[in-house]
Amino acid sequence: MHISFDGGYQVAIKPSPMYEAWDLWYENSIHLICLPGGGMAEWTSKDK
Repeated sequence: MHISFDGGYQVAIKPSPMYEAWDLWYENSIHLICLPGGGMAEWTSKDK
């Protein structure tokens, strides 16, 4: 995952070969997870 912020700040997170390197929640409706070794899983809430 690579995130860029105003002001030039950046965060880069590489996937782990064995663990979920990061997860991200957005407004209780979308959940993204970095899968071990790379790739991404996504869940969306049906309750909006």
